[in-house]
Amino acid sequence: MTDYSMWILGRSAIASLLATQVAVASSLPNWANEELRRTHVIAPSSRAGTGITRFVYLYPSDRPLRQDYRLAIQWSAESLRSWYTAQLGGFGPTLSSPIVQSVALDHPASFYGTNNPGGSAYLYFWNNVLNEAIPKTGAAFLDPENAWIFFVDAPAGCGQLSGGGTSGIVVMSHNDLRGLVGNTFLDCDGTPNPSLTFPPQRWIGGQGHELGHAYGLPHPPGCDDGLPNCDYNALMWAGFYTGFPSSTYLRADDKLTLMAGPYVQASTLDAIFHSGFE
Repeated sequence: MTDYSMWILGRSAIASLLATQVAVASSLPNWANEELRRTHVIAPSSRAGTGITRFVYLYPSDRPLRQDYRLAIQWSAESLRSWYTAQLGGFGPTLSSPIVQSVALDHPASFYGTNNPGGSAYLYFWNNVLNEAIPKTGAAFLDPENAWIFFVDAPAGCGQLSGGGTSGIVVMSHNDLRGLVGNTFLDCDGTPNPSLTFPPQRWIGGQGHELGHAYGLPHPPGCDDGLPNCDYNALMWAGFYTGFPSSTYLRADDKLTLMAGPYVQASTLDAIFHSGFE
C-alpha cells in the first residue's frame, strides 16, 4: 500500500484511532489524562477532517506581548513542519494562518502555578491555563480538526506538570519560550539553572516530541520500562535532546500512525506522485 493510499483510507478511522491511542500516546500519567478529559472540553465524536496545527502564544496580564517570543514560536512551527515533512516523504502538518495566534490572559503570571482550580495539584498549572485558553481559542481535546500547542509565558509551580502533550493539546511553560530565545532555564522557584539550559534546537525538538504525543504517538516500546530494546535516539524518546534536527527520527510505526491520522497532509503534488498515487 502506498503512503497516499494509507493517508486516504485512514480518514475513515480517525475517531477510533484517537480513542485507542490516547491512553499511551502521552507524556502524562493515565490518571492525569483522565482528569483533564473530565475537566475540559472534548471535541464531538462526529468531527473528522484535515487537522490544522495551531501554535498559540499566551501572555499573562503582567507580561508584555514580546515580538521575539512570537517570532521564535513561528520559527519553531516552521522548523517542525519542515522536519516532519522530510521524515514523512512530503507529508506534513498544516499550519494555521497566521502561524502564531497571540492571546492575552486575564491573570498575572504567578496565578497559573499558584491558584487552586480544584483537582490534583500536579495539574494546577495545566488546568489554570486551559480554563482560560480553551474558551479564548475554541480548543478541545481529541479534536481531529485541530491540534493545539500553547506557549505560556508563566512558570508552573514546584511539583506541577509544566510541559507536555496529549490528546491533541500541548502546553509549554515559560522555559520553552526562554529556551527558544537562548535565555537561561529557571527552576520552579525562579533560580537560574545552567545545567538545564540548552540551545534553541533542543527546545524545538522537545516541542516536536510533545506535538507527537498530541498527534497520537507514544513513547517507543520498552523505553518507559528501561528495557534494552528502547529506541533511545527516536524523537519520541530522547533523540530531541542532542539529535534534533539532524540525527533523530520518526520510527516506522510512528510514521504509520501519523499517515493514518488527521494531522498530516501531502505538502505538494510531488508528494502524492512520489508516494505512488497515479
